[in-house]
Amino acid sequence: SEGETMEGYVPTSAGWNDPPTQGVTTGVAKVVVEAAKKVVETTKPPKPPVPEPPKRPGPGGPVDGDGNTINDIRSDYLTKQAEEERKKEQAQCLTRSDDNRFVGTFVEIYGLSNEIAKILLKLYNGIKKEYPFDQDMEFLKVIASITENYRSTAFKITSGTYSYDILRNMLKVYGLTRNESDALIEALSLQHKRDDTPDLTHMAVHAATILRSFIESMPASIGSWLFNGEGVNQTSGAFGDFMGVNGALPSINNADYQADLDGYNIAFRVKNTSKSIQEVMIDYYYELKYQITNRATEWLRNFGGLKKLENLIRNHLPMYAPKGKDIVASMNLSFAELEKSFGDDEKYSSAFKFYHHIKGGLQKWQE
Repeated sequence: SEGETMEGYVPTSAGWNDPPTQGVTTGVAKVVVEAAKKVVETTKPPKPPVPEPPKRPGPGGPVDGDGNTINDIRSDYLTKQAEEERKKEQAQCLTRSDDNRFVGTFVEIYGLSNEIAKILLKLYNGIKKEYPFDQDMEFLKVIASITENYRSTAFKITSGTYSYDILRNMLKVYGLTRNESDALIEALSLQHKRDDTPDLTHMAVHAATILRSFIESMPASIGSWLFNGEGVNQTSGAFGDFMGVNGALPSINNADYQADLDGYNIAFRVKNTSKSIQEVMIDYYYELKYQITNRATEWLRNFGGLKKLENLIRNHLPMYAPKGKDIVASMNLSFAELEKSFGDDEKYSSAFKFYHHIKGGLQKWQE
């Protein structure tokens, strides 16, 4: 209503005057006040955001904005870095010549010196030059013959190995000097005693047995079936180690385990491809290194599956079962029940342990 005024500016016909000279209605006053408030609100600086309370650090240390711990970040970086290095190494590896990769295989896988690896390459090339028949088989036989045990009559029959005198002569024929022959024999004899790498001469004797022709291996196979209940290609390798043959107790370690699986896998690849032993060994160990294959899984596939391995162990039990065991009844037991009954016996513990190594895809023997 008229007569109610407000302090401050009041409108006149000429605009806004100060000081006020006449009253302003309450309604106009309210409008002016609200307008002034809006001006003030729009010109105020924005309020700073309220910071969130810090996240609790995880077990790997402080976290970033995505919730990753320092250890997570470091692990991801190292994984990516390792993958890049692996790809780079793979690419470089594939550009090397087969001879260089062959030498590298003996150094990296079997722990031999570069000098001995080059002597093995020279031996292989000498065999290719001088031996007119199965050169891959000859290479394996010569390597196997370096270990004294594999020069026994039994291995001469099963694998075609040579006596010491013939071995010496063959090394000379294939181009090795006396000093090179001495160095090779000494190095592989020492390597045979190691447990941290596959046993090269062991791998060779097993692969040679498998690759031997049917006519050559027939006498040995007949004898093996009569005495051991299995073919010679089984008893010469893993089976002979984890079950024992010819009356011997089982004996297997990491070097034997890897050599048994590798010998079987390498021989299988040679038999079923057109590749040489050199090419197969290069490919096989390249695939193992970069986890393209698994020696235990590949062995099981080549062997024929887990059920066949179970039957192999089951069928061997009657031959060496300890007295007092009801063998006939045991044949009706499941494999798990067989293991429960026989697994603690020293003649069978290695067999069941081998079974679980293969089933679990273990690439090294674990005591």
